[in-house]
Amino acid sequence: MRWTRGEFAVVDNQTLIDVNAVHDFLKGSYWAKGRSRMVVQLAMERSLAFGLIHEDRTIGFARVITDFAVVGVIEDVYVLPEFQGKGLGSFMMECLMSHPALAGLELYTASRKARGFYERMGFQALDDPGEYMRRT
Repeated sequence: MRWTRGEFAVVDNQTLIDVNAVHDFLKGSYWAKGRSRMVVQLAMERSLAFGLIHEDRTIGFARVITDFAVVGVIEDVYVLPEFQGKGLGSFMMECLMSHPALAGLELYTASRKARGFYERMGFQALDDPGEYMRRT
């Protein structure tokens, strides 16, 4: 699919998303620091990936890990700093949440620094996050 807003587009076609650009950003982010290009590429291929595109340049990204039936987890969301403050993160998330393959799914995300952004998108803190466990 392709959504447009002026000179910007959000796409779910992975051939239009520059994996090198995504890797360049993620490897320096606080949540994916040092992640290899191979891991970024595998994660993209095994998820429903969204690229924010400006003049054929990937300037933002998000992906959803999902079974396409019950649940989806939104990961690796970013917009390059020079494009922030223009509503493009909200635009990308609106496109993601309106994707027909995600209709009716329970969506989750986590963030240390962008909680307010996700709250504005309709996300709420879990009543009891202590029930969740993880293994690394």
